[in-house]
Amino acid sequence: MHLLGLHHITAIAGDPRRNLDFYTRVLGLRFVKKSVNQDDPGTYHLYYGNQTGSPGTALTFFPWVGMKRGRPGTGQAYATGFSVPTGALAFWQERLTALKVGTMAIEPRFADQVLPFFDPDGLRLELIATAEADTRAPAPAADVPPADAIRGFHSTTLALADAAATADLLTNVMGHRLAVQSGHRARYLVGQGGPGTYVDLLTDPALPHGLSGAGTVHHIAFRTPDDPAHRAAHAQLSALGVGVSPVIDRAYFKSIYYREPGGVLFEIATDQPGFAIDEPVETLGTRLSLPPRLEPDRAEIEAALPSFLGQAPEWRNRWARVMSAGVSPWPALPRWRSTVAPAARKISARRSGWPPGTMGSCAPERRSTRLPARSGGGDGSRPTIGRSRMAAASVAGRSRSIAAARFAPFE
Repeated sequence: MHLLGLHHITAIAGDPRRNLDFYTRVLGLRFVKKSVNQDDPGTYHLYYGNQTGSPGTALTFFPWVGMKRGRPGTGQAYATGFSVPTGALAFWQERLTALKVGTMAIEPRFADQVLPFFDPDGLRLELIATAEADTRAPAPAADVPPADAIRGFHSTTLALADAAATADLLTNVMGHRLAVQSGHRARYLVGQGGPGTYVDLLTDPALPHGLSGAGTVHHIAFRTPDDPAHRAAHAQLSALGVGVSPVIDRAYFKSIYYREPGGVLFEIATDQPGFAIDEPVETLGTRLSLPPRLEPDRAEIEAALPSFLGQAPEWRNRWARVMSAGVSPWPALPRWRSTVAPAARKISARRSGWPPGTMGSCAPERRSTRLPARSGGGDGSRPTIGRSRMAAASVAGRSRSIAAARFAPFE
């Protein structure tokens, strides 16, 4: 299998505006794409990364307002590590402390120094200062010096009760190699190695079992260079009996999905064509971008989605005061409210027909804003938006807790 490293990481968030402000204004990432969850078009899909959102830099989110917090733990991607230059942690520690962002003490890890911290939903993030060469351009930010700025992903950490089967999949199927091991942590690399290629397997017995929800990772995507390598990866997984999805065209890349033995949802995505396929690099993230199959329903999708960008000058003024005075913005966050009619917020979750081991309900089991979908849909067909009005139906399966909720492979 020809993999190059990490492609993107997708997590679950609550308030979308709070998410946008944190990742662009605190971390200095560029908002490169405002799109929708293609399997649930009533939900945004927000992308952050470097200037172009190139593979290996894009952290993305499904923001579901009102989503209960999850609990990071085993069976999940436990932490997302960003690469920063050696010596940058002093800048970031001072910046995060001034903005009242929850941090932990800097700790050594192998040959690196690591600053763990948390986003407003409790997602565990890490800034990893490494002496390894990282030639990727820094994320563009007016108030983050390029010498200290985030370069892209360094690594992802998977928390597992038993890492043996996952390690076997990584090394014998996905082309990874064991790089270093110490205590409960083993680091694997792929391709040429270096920041952006690492997967850490953590088997700390003190960790609880993970629960899905806001502040947890939804899936990890790995890079493959082109369509032939992507099809070969799909064929290899299928031949091994892995429950892998069909190839799905996500417009910005092609994807396949499967679960590794520990329960973490994996994706393999192509490097091309990238996020500039439907808008210029200079204006990335300034409009709602939809894949071609959803374009006929743009008006109805835009009407159903909440509007939260560019509408709050008082919020921008508040942030300016935060940056100058070091006052935490999080307790003062205005509550985002859906503009969708109450009936639309009760539309039930669609089931999708994925192969066993790769799917569950198409979204967390909760009352949410969503658009009714055409029968099937798991094969990449365009979800149907109600032509006259969206009918209300109660959400099925409310008796199951969010801990038991499973998710279909989104993009």
